[in-house]
Amino acid sequence: MTRPSRTGIFFAVLSCGLVAVALTSSCVTSGATEAGEISDLVRHGDYEAALDRAQQLARARPDNREAQNLYRDTQIHEMLSRCRQLVFDGHSEEGLAILHEAFDLDSQNPVVVSWYQKIRMQLAEDWLNKANELRNSDQLDEARRAYEVSLAYVPPRGGRAPLPGQPTIKDEARLGLAKVLLLQSYRSGLSKSKFDAGLRGFRKYLLHQAQHDFAASENYDPTNERAVVRGEQVDVLLAEERLALAQIFEADGLYFAARNEYRLVLLVDPDSAEAKEGLDRMDREVRVTESLGAADMQIRRGNLDVASEILAESQAFTNLQGDRVQRLGGQIEDKNLELIYLVARNFERDYLYHEAVESYASLLELQPYYEDATARKKTIEEFIALTEEAYDNASKATDDEEVIRYLRQIQDIYWPEYLDVRELLDELEARRQDSAQVGNN
Repeated sequence: MTRPSRTGIFFAVLSCGLVAVALTSSCVTSGATEAGEISDLVRHGDYEAALDRAQQLARARPDNREAQNLYRDTQIHEMLSRCRQLVFDGHSEEGLAILHEAFDLDSQNPVVVSWYQKIRMQLAEDWLNKANELRNSDQLDEARRAYEVSLAYVPPRGGRAPLPGQPTIKDEARLGLAKVLLLQSYRSGLSKSKFDAGLRGFRKYLLHQAQHDFAASENYDPTNERAVVRGEQVDVLLAEERLALAQIFEADGLYFAARNEYRLVLLVDPDSAEAKEGLDRMDREVRVTESLGAADMQIRRGNLDVASEILAESQAFTNLQGDRVQRLGGQIEDKNLELIYLVARNFERDYLYHEAVESYASLLELQPYYEDATARKKTIEEFIALTEEAYDNASKATDDEEVIRYLRQIQDIYWPEYLDVRELLDELEARRQDSAQVGNN
């Protein structure tokens, strides 16, 4: 459910609170001329001058409690003014940071406490609305994070339902987060029946929680069907059910789904030691799963050094996926052998025979029976020997036809790119044609 924005009302409350604090300080310090002037400056919004005067007064009277309190209150006024403007401009998170500074000065200031509660509730509501929109558009990862931010902003003493039976922002965020986690688990292997049962169970749990809220308020209505409890231990039973499912997913290697189930357990039972330990394990294993995916991609791209570094980090991090790390390590070895083989084949195609022999030799040192590497290396070595023998015979021959025959063997059969064979043949062919022309004449 998307709540209507209460931003306008909120700004009005902030403005009234700021004036109220200024009037309070004015009354407390009305006996002193300096204090009255400072209070007037605050009331008129001249905080720079007010801070300067209050600081001078505090330094001039270091032992005067009212002077020190006036300086502190003036600082708080200035902080609240900046906070109000930031909230008005849509920068509530920055405004909240200023309130933390104000808390350091006076943690009991009622206006600071009130603003702190209101801003956090407004942020919780804004993030809840954003989470609902993301969930409705099927952006589940972003929705999950938004729900978690909303829950983090709900203040410890806030979030009660304004009307009996209406869920609090905290309830809505927890139920929304539960839906997202269950849906992600369902897509990761959770059955449809388990998904529906989990969602019904979580709604029952929120109902159980609502009973305690209504019982503590004057608005509690025992006839309200929405507050009927389906068993006093429904929360415990839900936690046990989700914990068992999380452990099943973990055993099946569905670490992402298991992590979501452990999160659901902690939503129901925040003190569950087993769920906390399980979530910690699954956080590690999900991180390893993502790293192994990256390593697999690097292997496919031939970036074996990068993949090896990723696997080394993953091996040190995982407790459950050592076998997968080893399998990918084996893929790196296979890919490395494949790359060496391809390099040797390329040298062979380019008639770089010596380089090809060296590459095949390196490959065979790593894997003595790799495909046809042994046969190819032997063939190239024979071609090298035959080429050298034929070239030596050609250099010793005295007849051009005999020289051409040896050189043709080298070019057409053994080693087309060997030394200057092509140039020598071109010269001999040209000379033979010249001789033929002379004979014809």
